[in-house]
Amino acid sequence: MNRVFFPRFFNAYHQDFPHIKIHLNYQDHNLLKQDLVKGKCDAIFTTQDDVDYDERLAFWPLIAGNFQVILTPEHPLAKKEQLDYQDLTGQTLLLFSPNWCPPLQARLQKQLKEKCLQAELIYVDNVAVAKTMLESNFGLAVMPSFIHCPKDSHLTTVPFNDTTPVTYGLATLKHPQISLQDFTSWLNHHQKQFFHN
Repeated sequence: MNRVFFPRFFNAYHQDFPHIKIHLNYQDHNLLKQDLVKGKCDAIFTTQDDVDYDERLAFWPLIAGNFQVILTPEHPLAKKEQLDYQDLTGQTLLLFSPNWCPPLQARLQKQLKEKCLQAELIYVDNVAVAKTMLESNFGLAVMPSFIHCPKDSHLTTVPFNDTTPVTYGLATLKHPQISLQDFTSWLNHHQKQFFHN
């Protein structure tokens, strides 16, 4: 998702507000939330389940999805119409390490470990590493659908039988600085142009 939506999104925002400086930092979600609460950053992109419990934070949904299996088109399971836990038994599964795993993903991964006893588990630290390993056919992953870019011919998705909705968006403090209020207003106005299901 980041490779598709974010470059166009940030370019358009920069055209409208060239004086605003944007710094992107790719780190685990716990550190990002700590930095947000401590005022070290103004906003973070994360999943809604990652910040819902914190009353100090506000969340703007950008794109909704559900869990899907991401794998190469050559993988034997890529031809199936839907996959479940039993299909993944004996497979090599790429899982996010705990610091990179929001609550819904953590819950799903716990179920994968419990129900796919014969699976080989490989832990990755971020989406970029997971994508590289997936494209190298080192295994498959069950992740939110918005992580996969449909234009990416190196990977494909198969629906997973867990229909839990997952929402990705922007989290800020509930009472952000004025400049951030301008950003969130711009975001609300242009959201459908860049983030769609």
